[in-house]
Amino acid sequence: MKYFSFFFFLIFSIVVYLNCWNTEGSIDVAVVHQQNVANDVVSRSQLVDLPNHETSLANNSDLPSDSAKDTKLPFHNPRDLTSRISALWKNHKGDEPTYKEKLKSVTQLGINLSENEQLSLVEYLKKGPLKDRYDLHIMDEVMRAIEKQNQILPEYLSQLLNIVGDPNYDGELRGYIMQHLRSAYHDNEACRPELRECFYHSLKDIKTDVSGTALLNIVALNQTHGEFDLDLLKNELKDIINSDDVHGTNLVTAISVIGSLRYSEALPEVRRFTSEGKDTHIKIASIYTLGHIGEESDLEILKELSSVDNQLIQKAATKARRQLENHLSH
Repeated sequence: MKYFSFFFFLIFSIVVYLNCWNTEGSIDVAVVHQQNVANDVVSRSQLVDLPNHETSLANNSDLPSDSAKDTKLPFHNPRDLTSRISALWKNHKGDEPTYKEKLKSVTQLGINLSENEQLSLVEYLKKGPLKDRYDLHIMDEVMRAIEKQNQILPEYLSQLLNIVGDPNYDGELRGYIMQHLRSAYHDNEACRPELRECFYHSLKDIKTDVSGTALLNIVALNQTHGEFDLDLLKNELKDIINSDDVHGTNLVTAISVIGSLRYSEALPEVRRFTSEGKDTHIKIASIYTLGHIGEESDLEILKELSSVDNQLIQKAATKARRQLENHLSH
């Protein structure tokens, strides 16, 4: 599952980096925010291999078959579990429901769930099956089902914070929860100090998607609310890009945020990734950041890269060089 997400994120990153460079040679913080939102939407659509996950799934051959025998699960029985919640755990045959059965159940939950039903959904987030990207999509839909309620469970936010901070839970699930916490920041002013601490702490979770998503949360939310410590963020950025254990998507995100924040102290590392990086997507992120915050001496590096055989790198370097020339001339 992690390889699927990593591959998809990197392909998406290329499209974003090649198209969102503004006329003054910079990636706006607002564009970083749009990147994360778009990645969230596209990722959820990709999970069902359709342009929109609400489209009929009947003809999608990549989905698990309804007739396939699913692995039996021990029935989880929270207090006052209702049939519409229990349908996520077992179907009428007593087996784990198929993906399409779960998706139908969760999208039909409505907006009048009781507190006990919402608690049961939180328990599903904690203990439900998470075998593949389809199960991950169901988890995301479970969170959306809770968040659209007329009266949201008071403990819901604290439960999400507990999960996202616990490395015993799946890293991709915690990355998804981190996206939901960004929405919670807008809607829960009293909880913002606690959420900020969660985001800062999550920057160190560099082996999973959590760090990169927390990084994007901070950049986007600071653009709107201006309540984050950017000096702390810059220090964490240096740690992320110098770590040998960093997840590839986190590194791509960190490098591009260095450019959007104009964090010139990280230029030596950016140059290193530009010149020595073997991963195409990390290299492209570095090239664009160099085009944004580079110096006169970096023009030669970009000139050399604009003639390499790899067309993606060639296009990025050509564009970044023009941006840097434009920046240096003003």
